[in-house]
Amino acid sequence: MKRIHCYLRGLRGTIVSLLYATSAMAASPTDMPPMLHGDIWVNYSGSYEFGSLEENGDTHGKRQLHSENVDYGIEFSPITGVAINIELPTTMYLALAYPDAIEMIYEPVTGSGTYAFDDPLGTKPIHRGLGVNGVWFGAAFAPFSEAFKRRQQVTWRLDLGVRTGSKKNLWTVHDDMRGTSPGGTAVHIGAAFSAKKGSANPYMTFNYIYEGKVTADAVDENNQVVASGLTFKPPSTVDLRGGLEIVSFYDPQDESLLAFDLFLGFGYNSWSDVPSGLFLPSVLDASRRIAVSTSDYLTASAGFGIVGHATKFVGIETSFMTRYITPHRLEHPYPIRTGLDTVELAWNLSVTGKYR
Repeated sequence: MKRIHCYLRGLRGTIVSLLYATSAMAASPTDMPPMLHGDIWVNYSGSYEFGSLEENGDTHGKRQLHSENVDYGIEFSPITGVAINIELPTTMYLALAYPDAIEMIYEPVTGSGTYAFDDPLGTKPIHRGLGVNGVWFGAAFAPFSEAFKRRQQVTWRLDLGVRTGSKKNLWTVHDDMRGTSPGGTAVHIGAAFSAKKGSANPYMTFNYIYEGKVTADAVDENNQVVASGLTFKPPSTVDLRGGLEIVSFYDPQDESLLAFDLFLGFGYNSWSDVPSGLFLPSVLDASRRIAVSTSDYLTASAGFGIVGHATKFVGIETSFMTRYITPHRLEHPYPIRTGLDTVELAWNLSVTGKYR
């Protein structure tokens, strides 16, 4: 899973990272250790999402999501073209805040709630969390590789992974702190393709993560259980990315390298069933007793990265990305949507030790 997750951190697709470890003169997403060799890595990633809450075209407050994450992983190749990997994703800090929250009022005409009266809530709701986000176990396959066979004109990497569930998750609260795991088990299917074209190496990646259901108790802002045994369904995600890795320096003797990565991406987050009062600052008491649905949405992203190798044994990468998130309904009982101004900023830094 090392090359496939990053950048879907936080409360949305929960926890992904798109970090690449680069082999010399190969586009990063398709990198795989040779037989009986391996990699070990530490990856730090962060994100900050911000935007307005809208009802019938009018703005009623803001929402902010900030996360800081550290992932640890290892990958080993027992035979040529096959690798197995384990990754431990952790969230060190997660905060979903509403700095100018509006109180929801019951609207008798629609039978729903509304923010239209713009009554200040009087508090600034904030949900905090940290924790381990399960464990990923994966396998990767390279049916075609420019590194393994010189006559190959393209390199493929196919990934399959499974993540364990966690009782301490985003939907539960322990000691005034939420977990950050989606809670249920998950399955990942990924594919990456790259080609060496001199100093410019194009690549393309596809990643699909299916999130399983999880049963948990719903709690309010006072950490009181308001409903027991609800079934939640975190969103499943699809990510497409195309990029160009531009090599500005390469020394074949010690395999030192400096390259720049430019990329564009598109994504899809499916509908989800979540606790009421998590994605909105104020809701009616009646909705807290059920799992509410969040609508699906699309994303578009652009970013750049820097890849550096001092030797063939150590790789360092950093990247920055901006992602636009299309408006979507946050809880189906209420006509509240994210605004057109919803944007996510994400950054990444990784260090990879390579036994090559």
